[in-house]
Amino acid sequence: MLGYFLISFCLILLLMIVGAQLILPFLKAVFIWYVIESLSSYIQTVGKFYNKRYSRIVGTFLAILLVIVGVYIVIRVGFVNNIELFMQNSDHYNQLFIDRIENFFMQLNLDPSIIHEYLNSHMNPISAFSKYLFSFATSSIAEMFLILFMVTFLTLESRVIGTKIKAIKGHYKKTNISNILTKISASMKVYLIGKTYISLTVALVSYIIMLFFGLQFASMFAIILFVFNYIPFIGSIIAVVLPLLWSVIQFENWHLWLALGTSLGVVQILIGNILDPKILGRTLNLSPLAILLGLSFFGAVWGIWGMFFSVPILMLTTYIFAETKSMRWIAILLSEKGEILTVNKSIEDIKDIHNNKN
Repeated sequence: MLGYFLISFCLILLLMIVGAQLILPFLKAVFIWYVIESLSSYIQTVGKFYNKRYSRIVGTFLAILLVIVGVYIVIRVGFVNNIELFMQNSDHYNQLFIDRIENFFMQLNLDPSIIHEYLNSHMNPISAFSKYLFSFATSSIAEMFLILFMVTFLTLESRVIGTKIKAIKGHYKKTNISNILTKISASMKVYLIGKTYISLTVALVSYIIMLFFGLQFASMFAIILFVFNYIPFIGSIIAVVLPLLWSVIQFENWHLWLALGTSLGVVQILIGNILDPKILGRTLNLSPLAILLGLSFFGAVWGIWGMFFSVPILMLTTYIFAETKSMRWIAILLSEKGEILTVNKSIEDIKDIHNNKN
């Protein structure tokens, strides 16, 4: 049994590494598809169309249009334009960063020569950071065509998936595959849409705070905040540290650094402690240790995007193992309190979350 498990794990790991160029775009497409489906449902509800088929077509079309326009604005206007300006002045910004650090040492009555030589010879963080962001943005634009292609087929497939599930259920009468897939789909939808709402709220509030302080490149840092808030534990920390470091470059007064960092940190703590439990509820049911290990593992294999998708993949793994008798012990280890939610109970919890939101 153990040998079979190890061989399976090695094969899956090999597939993840070799097929990363295809698997990651597919996961991104699934995420965008969930967003489109939710937007479409919302548009249909608000629009109150009388023809159900016409309602679905119009809702889906408008949702896709909103997502495409939104993604373009975020990447091109909020990201690429800022990064180009960032790269053009990276040497100047880097020197400002070094000067601010040296001035900070002087305010603490420390000799700045201690770090002067090291900073000038070894540190060029602004240039390295801007090059990484530019590479990230350009690769995302190039990959977007493949993702949109996949999203199109996912949207078409979603219309017949119900029929296929019924056919599978009729063929395997002893299994509860329909309920399992319903639970997985509903839980994923609650998590991804809920986390998107939370991340968007954090990004907007933080953007307002950064504008209040007059921080340059506030829109770019707001986008980074939005993306990194999907990454558990370290994501919110990194997202706060980046604008804080930039404030060190822009502002001479260290009191502004402290005020900005404190404000952004308070937003993360308050929204994380208030909105997270209310919106996500018991959907996760994952041990913090399991999340941390999953974050490390998928981050090592797929980088930042692996961290981004680590929680949804762990949720999917837990649900599958929970319905497999020989693997149920793994689901118990991954769970938050050693309890595995039954199919019916999990669906009831998800319905309760939707009712509370409405």
